[in-house]
Amino acid sequence: MAKQSTVYVCGVCGAKTHKWQGRCFECGAYNSFVEETISTKSSKQISLSVLKNKNLKDITIEATSRIKLGIPEVDELLAGGLVPGQTVLVGGEPGIGKSTLLLQLADKQKSIYIAGEESMTQIKIRAKRLGLTGENVDVIDERDVDTLSAYLEKVAEENDTQPLVIVDSIQSVFSTHIKSVAGSIAQVQYCASVLNEIAKKYALPMIIVGQITKSGYLAGPKMLEHLVDTVLYFYGDRKAQLRALRVVKNRFGPAQGLELFIMTGAGLESADPYLAELIANPNRNVPGTIFSVVLEGARPLIVEVQALVVPSKFSNPRHVVNGYSSKRVEMLLAVIAKRLGINIYSYDLFLNISGGIRVDDYALDLPIVLAILSVVKNKKLPTEAVAFGEIGLLGEVKKVPSENLREKEAKKHGLAKIISAATSPLLKEIAKKTDLIK
Repeated sequence: MAKQSTVYVCGVCGAKTHKWQGRCFECGAYNSFVEETISTKSSKQISLSVLKNKNLKDITIEATSRIKLGIPEVDELLAGGLVPGQTVLVGGEPGIGKSTLLLQLADKQKSIYIAGEESMTQIKIRAKRLGLTGENVDVIDERDVDTLSAYLEKVAEENDTQPLVIVDSIQSVFSTHIKSVAGSIAQVQYCASVLNEIAKKYALPMIIVGQITKSGYLAGPKMLEHLVDTVLYFYGDRKAQLRALRVVKNRFGPAQGLELFIMTGAGLESADPYLAELIANPNRNVPGTIFSVVLEGARPLIVEVQALVVPSKFSNPRHVVNGYSSKRVEMLLAVIAKRLGINIYSYDLFLNISGGIRVDDYALDLPIVLAILSVVKNKKLPTEAVAFGEIGLLGEVKKVPSENLREKEAKKHGLAKIISAATSPLLKEIAKKTDLIK
């Protein structure tokens, strides 16, 4: 017989306790515990006779073709498309374009769009603005996960080809079995588990939208990310056109890949025209700027590094960094001061990776240092130059992975002058060869 119990759940990390606490004992957040009423089933006798084991070497793998989503950049990011039964969690800030992207994907193949946060009319208005016919999209205005699971089971049993299921969003779905509001820890955990079980049982490809907290993390319990097969982050500056879609977890392909899009009135489009315009920009012929090639997953991506230094009016100079690790930049400034003998700490530094994307590739060390030296010495770097290389504390320049792939990408865009560890293994020698120091 079902029993009800009350627990207090941390809204930040999902920690549980039987007594309310002012501060979470796991993550340290204040006033984060919310009362949740859960139903538990009484214990019953378990029969092990139905369980069967199989040796790993005797398990055969059936060849399954991936499901193409119709947008080449997304298919490439997912290693060729979705595997039947794969669940994908897409997170992003409000208004960044998640629903736009998913509606474009839904229009490419037979899809079921579960509208949790919008009405059918609002979705139709967006489809009309994007120029989509909507012939392949069935919209469901239902939020009860038990009703939805029954409907998905019926659809899966009646069709040979399983449709793409899009849940927008998991925070809006609820179950009447959980005595708490939609979006709570218990509701999100239960609903995600039910939907994931349906996807696996009937080989339904499923995309679930998740909300983002103020800290930039997916809302809800951390279990949500562990439950799904793939986690995608969709981000960018809402005031600009550039958007980035990054895969941070993928059970069926490589992780840490990234694809760029441009947000237009007709939806998301490829960012190749933006990259071409970035390289051809005639205003680049000034000190403090250089190109680099970073690797996001398996894809090489050209980015522009811009630096600006001005004499500081304060005892503690300001260092403003956008798109790269600020701690890493502090280390590079120490190398410049010690190994090159330049008093960089008398300047305010402003460093920016163009486009509003964040890069974690240490190959940016060398172009960042060259851009800083360029503006300090007021000497322009060659417009066709591309630099990449990791810099150590001793002032050495180290090779980075896939240098041949980076060179090939740079030359494909007409950037023929390569500056890397192959130019010189010492930062001081590279600075002399580029005429930045004597």
